[in-house]
Amino acid sequence: MSSATDWATAIRVMDICIRGHQRVVPDDEPTLLVQRITRNPVLCGGATEHFSQHMPVWHPATPDEDGLRPIDVLYGQYDPTTRSIKIFVNRINQDAKTFGAEPDELLELVRIHEHAHAVIHLGSRADDVHRDLSDFGQSNKTDWSKFLSERTSWFTGFSLELHEFLAQALTYASVCGLSSQQRSARLRELFDALEAKQPAYYRLSSSVKDRAALAAWPLVLDAARGSIDVYREGDFTLAAGLDALVSNGAEPAA
Repeated sequence: MSSATDWATAIRVMDICIRGHQRVVPDDEPTLLVQRITRNPVLCGGATEHFSQHMPVWHPATPDEDGLRPIDVLYGQYDPTTRSIKIFVNRINQDAKTFGAEPDELLELVRIHEHAHAVIHLGSRADDVHRDLSDFGQSNKTDWSKFLSERTSWFTGFSLELHEFLAQALTYASVCGLSSQQRSARLRELFDALEAKQPAYYRLSSSVKDRAALAAWPLVLDAARGSIDVYREGDFTLAAGLDALVSNGAEPAA
């Protein structure tokens, strides 16, 4: 064997000694999981994720809100203007037992929820990737500044209720799609416990939960973003339309 081969072998052995046997990045990593479920890869630079030791506090506006624990106030936040995620790890560690969970379980669920927001904002439908990449700007390269401007304008103008419906439905679909059935069942239990402490617009109907894992997510996100639309009856609401797409719009067979 050459000295180069000996060196490469030693590097591999040293890595195993330090980190254990090498593993591929799992599909269940939240940054990849949501993109896989939606078939909406993020091509323009994904959200930068930070763990924060800040301990946010929830201030209920009415007595009915007392006792709620909103995900995007206490446990994580996605900022579309900076394309960044904050995860409040100390608050998660403190509150996990409240939901009958381990801190790592609540952490995983919150990360999936926040990455759902990011993919809704930044994802490109898989079969539209070449089109998005071929939208050239003055620099003769892909014009991501135009893409980001248009998406951020839409995202920041979208209603809070619809943002949380999509993020929660996509979080539930992602949890259902975990490779470990045991982990999936455990996080679905946690989802229900956490959901019970959310404002009403975070809560999913039973029909959405039943069908979220089978939904045609590229189509759902296209409809939400307004990139595809059809005639609307006078009593139509986008909230009801998206609910129906998730509840009744199973992915067509290939």
